[in-house]
Amino acid sequence: MFNITPEEAKKQFTTLSFNGKRIVADLFGKHKVTLVAEVTDTIRLSAFFTVNDKEIESTAVDCLFSGPPVGFIKGISLYFLDTFVPYTLLKSLPKTIDREKLEELIEEYDVIVLGELPKKTGKIRWLDPYGMTASLLTPELSKELAECGYRFNQSHYYCPKDKVFQVTETLVAGGWAILNAKNQQMIPLTDCKVDTRIVDNQVEVEGELFFGSDKIALQKDLTLPENKVGLLPDNFKWKALFGKAKEREGKWILDKKEVGLVLDKFNPPAISPTYFNAELRDYQKQGLNWLNFLYQNGYSGLLADDMGLGKTVQTLAFLTTIKGPILIVAPTSLLFNWQREIAKFCPELPCEIYHGKERCADFSQGIVLTSYGLIRNDLPFFQRVEWDALIIDEAQYMKNKSSDTYQAITSLKSKFRLSVTGTPVENRLDELKAHFHFLMPHLMDANEPIEVIRKKIGPFTLRRTKDQVLKELPPLIEKTIFCEMSIEQKRAYDDLLQGTQNELEQTDNPIQILELILRLRQMACHPALMGHAIKDSGKTDQIISDIQTLIAEGQRVLVFSQFTSFLKIVKSQFSSALYLDGETRNRAEIIDAFQNKENPLLFMSLKAGGVGLNLTQADTVLLLDPWWNEAAEMQAISRAHRMGRDKPVFTRRYISIGTIEEKIEELKKEKRALFDELFNESLSAKTLKLLF
Repeated sequence: MFNITPEEAKKQFTTLSFNGKRIVADLFGKHKVTLVAEVTDTIRLSAFFTVNDKEIESTAVDCLFSGPPVGFIKGISLYFLDTFVPYTLLKSLPKTIDREKLEELIEEYDVIVLGELPKKTGKIRWLDPYGMTASLLTPELSKELAECGYRFNQSHYYCPKDKVFQVTETLVAGGWAILNAKNQQMIPLTDCKVDTRIVDNQVEVEGELFFGSDKIALQKDLTLPENKVGLLPDNFKWKALFGKAKEREGKWILDKKEVGLVLDKFNPPAISPTYFNAELRDYQKQGLNWLNFLYQNGYSGLLADDMGLGKTVQTLAFLTTIKGPILIVAPTSLLFNWQREIAKFCPELPCEIYHGKERCADFSQGIVLTSYGLIRNDLPFFQRVEWDALIIDEAQYMKNKSSDTYQAITSLKSKFRLSVTGTPVENRLDELKAHFHFLMPHLMDANEPIEVIRKKIGPFTLRRTKDQVLKELPPLIEKTIFCEMSIEQKRAYDDLLQGTQNELEQTDNPIQILELILRLRQMACHPALMGHAIKDSGKTDQIISDIQTLIAEGQRVLVFSQFTSFLKIVKSQFSSALYLDGETRNRAEIIDAFQNKENPLLFMSLKAGGVGLNLTQADTVLLLDPWWNEAAEMQAISRAHRMGRDKPVFTRRYISIGTIEEKIEELKKEKRALFDELFNESLSAKTLKLLF
């Protein structure tokens, strides 16, 4: 081994030798060492020496000695390094190192890095079973951890429970290691393949869960190879199996009524109506398939498509596929409409109306049409029949579980039940519960949270909106007209408002508050509705002027109001106009006159015109007075904005400025969001008082 210091080299300058050869010491040149890290899939560390601007690979020298300082011999020359790199490191080169070692070398020595430096692996350890709190094991990556979703909180990092899975996904995708308290690596779910079958009165579920490159059967135990554990998202729908189902021979067995916990919707096989005089649209065929699947598997359902999408057509197509007898319950005003539709689309189906003084009680076959009132009054006749299907049209009439009508209809025996309505929930969650207590009485348990209810009813509820399925439907163009009250009307309104506010301080009863609101709404429309002798109304003048203009333009106009007295005030200026409310007996004649273009102007009460009518000849719909329940308004608008219409429909809402009507419009925005979820609460006294 050759080793020498510069001082000794000076003394022995003329007598130095190596391997029998005389060598010369270069004592005055500048000689340095440079480390090189080549980054590919691995990191390869090597070195070279720079001698008087000439580069020499460290592996090409004849002798390397430890010094100090480190030196080497190349040929007949002896060199000492001006830069320090440990002899032990140079002696071991070239070699493969890890990122951590490379970072240490970069901090201390001159290192050239060839290639992209691999990303440093971040690490956290959960401090609780849910990953809400964690400690950071790589402090230098605190910024990256914060960007992904964990926030530093005094001594640890915190992440909301509902965000943990998403944040873990992001971290793992970025190369982080997530460890639990047992030092096991957490791997988030990446995919699942699950098969669900309905067999007899149970649901069978089996499948596989994928966690990166690992997979296991659908099960509670998420232990993976190599000390890893699977992580499921909080909203993973198959989790419900582990608490509700029983495991048997690799399958999970669930009660049939619980199918909504594991399926968002059914994917039923396609069928065709037995005989049907119409071509169904694609979404209507899907509705037919869904209804048939429910029927065949012993379920019932809620058909809640948007108004105007042909719920009646889908129902009749389905009825051609079953044996009967079939009972259809509808508002009295719609019985003859149903009879017409049956004769039009499926004339081979026997049909009779149970209505009037001489009512027939032969329920042995075919379809029986009757009203809600007659079910209640003649209940024994209907109870003695085992109905193959019981259809409830405009099922929003069945939202009060304590009513005699509800109790009567619920008591009927039937293999299959179907509720048909465009407004499954108007005000309260209890209405939805009432629907399903009638349809599938054992579906919901008492006091279940909304999230569970939503899952359970999902497969048994079919709701499509016009925007989703009728791309060819012309646009609905809506406009709000703000009207100034007349001077006398304004004075009368302010006087009424002051008195109302005084009464409001004395009550928290919602019914009494609604009565106070009603008075103000009537005054905002026309003082005559409150018995005043004042004949001026700013809103009325605007409405009359608009109707005159629209008729002159050749448009066909529908006029809706909740107040029949207000309708009559406006109609008095149009003596030849058509009129329809809940007391009208010749409804069919009036509708035909409007649809056949015999008369361009039809006044209708919102309640009477909100259900079961096709008025596709209307160009403009006028809503004379607002109320918080926008669903009722949309029902009325949908009389015109529906299939069969090929031109835009224009809607105008009239609002009196500075009145409770403006506050109602604001409240409707809140109720709209609730209705979209099908879950909303009734208006409380506190909410109603916000209108003042």
